[in-house]
Amino acid sequence: MTFERDHGLYDTSILWALSEENERTYMPVSQLKHFLDVWLWQTGTPNQVIQGVREDDENHLKRMENADMSYPIILSNVYPPNIEIEIPGEIDLLDGLHRLAKAVYLLKLDKILVVFVTTEQLDLARIE
Repeated sequence: MTFERDHGLYDTSILWALSEENERTYMPVSQLKHFLDVWLWQTGTPNQVIQGVREDDENHLKRMENADMSYPIILSNVYPPNIEIEIPGEIDLLDGLHRLAKAVYLLKLDKILVVFVTTEQLDLARIE
């Protein structure tokens, strides 16, 4: 699988392999809930999908229900030098949106397992 940002296309499987030894920690779900309002799925935002506002949402709903919570959400707070961000230290969710949605809507969790990747790991996972 891949994910795309303004600064490139990245291979998730490479990122998983590279971050295997990175420290895992728990983060309050409240610090990540804003990602449920970001248009990261082709069919809309996770909140729109869950609320049934968007069409063709069955795939995402099924993936959310089946999400394996033993895997952490992959986060980054590093950006290439040519990318300006509005808030210094802003976190980017790179993989795990279905797990986050499950944590919020189905499991009602207060904390979720996360792992941060380094600049070097992000660069090595870039394929375009």
